[in-house]
Amino acid sequence: MRNKLLLFALLVPAIAFCILLANPASTLAQDNKQQEMIEMHRNQNRVRSLKGSIDALKKELETRYAKKKTSRVYDKKAGKMNETEIVDRKQPTLYDKATQIVIPWLEKDFEEEKDITAQIEKGETLEAFLQHMKKIFGSDTEKLEKKLKKEEDPQTLYDLILAA
Repeated sequence: MRNKLLLFALLVPAIAFCILLANPASTLAQDNKQQEMIEMHRNQNRVRSLKGSIDALKKELETRYAKKKTSRVYDKKAGKMNETEIVDRKQPTLYDKATQIVIPWLEKDFEEEKDITAQIEKGETLEAFLQHMKKIFGSDTEKLEKKLKKEEDPQTLYDLILAA
């Protein structure tokens, strides 16, 4: 019994090696397919992680650029004080132009791209733009905001904001 197991343990790898030698092209093709599948899954995971990162950066920008105030106003009809929350934005023109024009334009390009490698590049561009918005928060952007007020083209706005 032991000899049969030993013989079997030696023959199986030898047979597999002979099959590999007899048909190397099919194993190479299988290896290529496997590599392509692995690369496809990596790209899909990268797109998913970009989407999560972009969402987190957008939420962070919103909280960073928003300055919420609570205002107390007396209501004569009700005869009591009402509290209202007012959102006062820091660098309002910069934030508004970025969130209403540039970011939707970049997101549209990112979402509509069919080629996954191009989609990753566009997602990385959007992520870099959001990182830049985070970086320039609080810096002196008065001159930039004057230029942004007049502009409506997304590409020009994108270039102006990145130049800051």
